[in-house]
Amino acid sequence: MSTNKILLVDDEVNLRDTIAELLIYENYTVKTAANGQDALDILDHWIPDLIISDIMMPVMDGNDFHDIIKVNANLSSIPFIFITAMNEENQMRKYLTKGADDFLAKPFKIKDLIEIVKNKIDRFNKIKNAHSNIFIGKKNHFSHEINTPLHGILGAVNLLMKHDDFNKEDLLLFYESIKISGERLN
Repeated sequence: MSTNKILLVDDEVNLRDTIAELLIYENYTVKTAANGQDALDILDHWIPDLIISDIMMPVMDGNDFHDIIKVNANLSSIPFIFITAMNEENQMRKYLTKGADDFLAKPFKIKDLIEIVKNKIDRFNKIKNAHSNIFIGKKNHFSHEINTPLHGILGAVNLLMKHDDFNKEDLLLFYESIKISGERLN
């Protein structure tokens, strides 16, 4: 059973609901948004393995949404598929050269969508696994950013658990250290 997560962004309610149901049937976890701004709000607290987005939408269109995603270090590696009613080759080429991973013109065949989704997620998973999900650019930044505050928390907790003779001021220092490390980790 797949545990992969997909964010689906489209202002057409019927199409969005139909695609979401199909993807859920294929064992994907799906969240939906009606426009790019709603999608960004979701991305504040939920990171998918794939984004599927329409281009023409109110509030924030797919192009602006994609532009924001591709410059965000935490989101830029997520595969991004555009679906749109525009099917002119020069438009498709424009979005592909701007960094989209694929492009489906409406109307499209369900089997084509499922095949593209599967292939993009498989490739994304291979890349994540090859880099242990901690490799960003040419340096191993993510691992350090997690390990340093985590060691601060675990070290303080271990000392507190092993000794019960700390005075109130020492305990407050430990608590403050744990709090600061927790905030850094967050």
